[in-house]
Amino acid sequence: ILLVNLSAWWIYLKTGSSLEEIFARSLKESASVAALSLTDSPGIGLPPLNTNSPEYLELQSELLSLQQAGSFTDLFLISPTRRNLAGIYSDFKPGEQDALLILDKDYLMEANRGQITLAPTVEVGGLYLRTAYAPVKGADGAVEAILVAKADLEFMRPKIAIRNTLIAVTAVGAMGVLLLALAAPPAAEEQRARDAVRDLGAVLKQLLSEEMARGGLEGAARVCSESAQVVTIEFAKERGLEIKRVSLRYRNAADRPDEYEARVLAGWEKSGKAATHLETVNESGRRWLRLMEPIRVQPMCLNCHGAAEQIPADVKAVLAERYPRDKATGYKAGDLPGAFSVIVPMDRPAGSQP
Repeated sequence: ILLVNLSAWWIYLKTGSSLEEIFARSLKESASVAALSLTDSPGIGLPPLNTNSPEYLELQSELLSLQQAGSFTDLFLISPTRRNLAGIYSDFKPGEQDALLILDKDYLMEANRGQITLAPTVEVGGLYLRTAYAPVKGADGAVEAILVAKADLEFMRPKIAIRNTLIAVTAVGAMGVLLLALAAPPAAEEQRARDAVRDLGAVLKQLLSEEMARGGLEGAARVCSESAQVVTIEFAKERGLEIKRVSLRYRNAADRPDEYEARVLAGWEKSGKAATHLETVNESGRRWLRLMEPIRVQPMCLNCHGAAEQIPADVKAVLAERYPRDKATGYKAGDLPGAFSVIVPMDRPAGSQP
């Protein structure tokens, strides 16, 4: 037991001791989620007609929502050729300096090649600022735009606190993981997947409850669909697996299911029955455990996902502004909006004997 506890604390200290490292990871992952959320936006890489056009104003509104959700100080969108910049400030150009912003051409070029990059932290006017450059890709995988996200260490502290909480939870859970590693691999991986669903569900529920107490239903709507993405990415990284929430009627594009997930969700919908789906699949010469756990609509969810008459006016306004193509409403308590989807790599290569 002492050895297991020492191992858990080593994980905690190794992963969570560097505030600068946590700041960098949180910013990079928040920028990645924001870039993914822009994937479905029409004409994302095209120059705006003008700063008063509906297309530009809609894009600017979407960037503002992502800026608030990701705790960025500034958020900008640049075409791959760096000829135009859309965002909160429409008159910036690459290399032009504002009081708190410099866009570096070298980092823009890296992002244009499909890599998320981070500029070094700089101190400006007492603020510790760092800038991320994230590619926004189209359906064909080509970079259609570059998202430039800047954050101050103070703005990211809530996310850092969440990360440290997840690290601590993982450290405690490491004792169970070490014991499970002694079991047969299939049973161990299945337990890892089930534990991940249980623990992430608890973390998200706590996060939602805290935001409702602090910011009401409007804040809860933002957390449920946006901030929860960052928390989920952090959780998956700490657990060493893939986990996310998916739905055929998604609100955030990051919750869109892949082909496998869509097939399971459609099967549940057609049969009217949903139960834990567990399967081992062979892909790319490896074996993977895939688990999907149904999510049921709870009464508290109806304030954001229920019928039109159940959603308060201020929440409707937020949803209309941030998600003009929202599909995640009209549910009743007990309905099936989607699922937790977990992918766990299995040690043995495909074709080996158990």
